[in-house]
Amino acid sequence: MDQTHWRHGALLALATAFLCGLAWGEAVKSVVDGDTVELATGDRVRLIGIDSPERGELFYDAAKIYLKDLVLGKAVRIERDADTMDSYGRKLGYLFVGRTFVNGAMVYAGLAYASSHPPNTRYEALLFAAQRDARAARRGLWREQKVSDERFYVGNLSTHKFHRPSCEWAAKIEPKHQVRLTNRVQGLNLDLTPCRSCKP
Repeated sequence: MDQTHWRHGALLALATAFLCGLAWGEAVKSVVDGDTVELATGDRVRLIGIDSPERGELFYDAAKIYLKDLVLGKAVRIERDADTMDSYGRKLGYLFVGRTFVNGAMVYAGLAYASSHPPNTRYEALLFAAQRDARAARRGLWREQKVSDERFYVGNLSTHKFHRPSCEWAAKIEPKHQVRLTNRVQGLNLDLTPCRSCKP
């Protein structure tokens, strides 16, 4: 899988989006962080299906700079999914610049995790494929392989995340979605990403 894959995939996605009336175009005025942009209209758009590092975390600056390079000052096409806004009042969308699928490019570069947020799952399979590629190539967030420091971890097959057993979110997983993991690698092999709270 290479960058050409994202460009060709973006063309197909854009064609589908326009036919379904799901996309609109805007110019990006500023980049807030590695997964949020501000449009010329003043609206903020949170990229669906990805989570980039928070301020103070490793690769925060790199993710923000990379997203700036992709979208700042450019006209972007924004495709919606099932939900149009998040709880913070930001619009939700998949961004496309020319032939580049921006959400996928961030994950492929190893500067954002793929993240499952049902019912917004249109490109979930594509984003997790990008994450597998980034992990295999040890790009960005995957450069350092953390050592398992718990006796076991708890995975959530619904949210595609895994947690330390003491994490508050682990206790909230429905039994039908819960899986016990013997180490971090097992979770990563199941396309589960580390919880942002407990940082396993």
